[in-house]
Amino acid sequence: MAHAKLVTGTEFVFALPASGGDSTMNSNLIVNNQNNATAVLTLLTNLFNTTSFNVPANSIQRIQIPTNISASLGDLGYNTVADKGVTVRSTNPITLYVAMESTDTQYSTQFLVLPTNRLGTQYNYLTSLLNYKALIIATQDNTHFTIGTTGQTLTLNKMQTYFTGTAFFLNSKMKSISANAPFASILYGSSSSPTTAVMSLPSSYSSTGFPVVFSDGNSGAVTFFALYNNTSITYNSNQNIILNAGESQEVRTPTTWINASQPIQVIFDPENTGHFGYAIAPENYLSTSIQFYQFLGSTSMSILTSLQSVGKIAFDNQVIPALQFRHIPFTTYYYYVSYVEPALLHTIRPTEQGVSYLATVYNEQQWGSAYVVNFDMST
Repeated sequence: MAHAKLVTGTEFVFALPASGGDSTMNSNLIVNNQNNATAVLTLLTNLFNTTSFNVPANSIQRIQIPTNISASLGDLGYNTVADKGVTVRSTNPITLYVAMESTDTQYSTQFLVLPTNRLGTQYNYLTSLLNYKALIIATQDNTHFTIGTTGQTLTLNKMQTYFTGTAFFLNSKMKSISANAPFASILYGSSSSPTTAVMSLPSSYSSTGFPVVFSDGNSGAVTFFALYNNTSITYNSNQNIILNAGESQEVRTPTTWINASQPIQVIFDPENTGHFGYAIAPENYLSTSIQFYQFLGSTSMSILTSLQSVGKIAFDNQVIPALQFRHIPFTTYYYYVSYVEPALLHTIRPTEQGVSYLATVYNEQQWGSAYVVNFDMST
């Protein structure tokens, strides 16, 4: 199985978003090892001894983070520097997800972890009033951060974390956090349960065109982030706004194509959308097979692809008929929506050369999150 374009790596840095004071949530690693050799994983923190795990060749394993580690690392204080970061190293390239569930099993979330070589030095954040928080994790000692436009600064050492309070997001201007070294960022949007965590994409990830599909296939809200002055953005075929660098705008739109005169970032707003995550541009779609394991929750999946690839994608070894794909108006893009059985291994594969696609799994709970199964960040 080819995997050269998947987001894989040998080192990952992340943290476990707190959940309304519930620090005893269940936290798991979902590890996809598509190599022909065992991957030996090492889990490191500043608070505990090193822990190691073996992931057999060509397998996906669910590894529960030991309860004592999960409980301690999950208790993050707002606006507080803490030693709560986690580093995972692997002897072979892997794809890594974090899966979390509340102790009453009523809520869950899962997100793709970016390897350290794909992290950036600046991230942009949503600014609506739904209790958003940003969790940042340093990958190097003496990392100096600038928080938004307020002039607030702080310094973190390797694997230290800082968890912003909600006041960081309580106005209509775009918020950003920048640093002098790459760092990891997790955007977290729930006040009581782990249902809306997503690993942020750095500002360097941007594009001029995005097909946008909502979990119900109908409509929802997205926020545009402008990186350059005088950026013209068109959505829903004929609606247009102009933003300057550092400005953002939330709009409500049906499933649509978004076109910008200069590169932008686009993020879904769970308050008005039902899921949470970044829009991915077609140049980052996969042209290879991928296996994934959906942990818990009531879930659905969308597969987004172009006209030439419709009818040439198989899900769990069954080719999806072309007529089951729905058209995105005014584009050559189509999408397919299906229920995903939790606690099972799933496979998506192209049936011909030249096929590309993007798969997103949605958590259908209130304020549910969405995670992209995998994508290509090499372009």
